Amino acid sequence: MPHDTRYATTMSDQNTDADTRTDCSLDDAIYFFATRYPTSTSVASLKSEMIRKGFDPMQVHEVFTISSIAFGRVLFGDLGIRFPKVVIRARDDGTIEPEVSLMSIPAYTRALALIDRIQTALSRHAFRLLCMY
Repeated sequence: MPHDTRYATTMSDQNTDADTRTDCSLDDAIYFFATRYPTSTSVASLKSEMIRKGFDPMQVHEVFTISSIAFGRVLFGDLGIRFPKVVIRARDDGTIEPEVSLMSIPAYTRALALIDRIQTALSRHAFRLLCMY
């Protein structure tokens, strides 16, 4: 019997899902994270490095919390595991959005769009490490 796994994510009111003006830098942030995570010494140091390199802190947060869901689903989806299409989001102001479609979140859809490029850049082992973050 399949289990219904749900993910809870957080979102700052400073960053809206509808903002597509940052797609280019969002792609850069996702790619930077994906290609460096497997060899980074810690998540905290990678986050700090990304912010020092000029990535927006809220965008870094989105990449670490949302894009990583896309990577994991690619790996485990090939095994026939089914996942829900929505997440629960908690905002900084304490409000909860119980049914947010992952496909409405740019950090998720852009990560899916970049999967082939990321897989090409990483070894098989490194890609698996990324997918299990």
